[in-house]
Amino acid sequence: MQDIAVSIGLLHQSESVSEINKAIIKARQKFGRVAMDASGQQGNQKYKYAPLENYAQATDAALSECGLFVNTRTIPLVDESSPKTLVVTSINHESGEYLNSFLVFDGYITQQNKKEFGGLITYIRRYQVGPILGIAPEGEDSEADVVEEVKALVAEAKE
Repeated sequence: MQDIAVSIGLLHQSESVSEINKAIIKARQKFGRVAMDASGQQGNQKYKYAPLENYAQATDAALSECGLFVNTRTIPLVDESSPKTLVVTSINHESGEYLNSFLVFDGYITQQNKKEFGGLITYIRRYQVGPILGIAPEGEDSEADVVEEVKALVAEAKE
């Protein structure tokens, strides 16, 4: 799984989304902040990121309270010449309405790559959950960060 080709951006939804949209709006008002408190390094580049559990911590109670839940499935697309895996992250509402985010990448899990594969799935889930719920981690242009930047610019302009 060295060079991974990824197809992103497919969104599928139930025929009606009026109830789920109302519930998401209500839940978003109750979401906590998604902290970027983990760090990693690729080559010489160090970076901070928000682990998947931080998204869950910030959103699970509000989602449950509003009749929503998020789940992810992986589906191997078996084709001997070009094996792929489909990752489907869904937000579901108690009414039966849903929003699905799809991502397809080259390869599928084997005994030899299961740790790398698991890490990749976690990474993909992080970047599907945020957009589908409309939430960003601290430090990634979240509303709170933008408000703070604007306040700082206004204060600076007054001086």
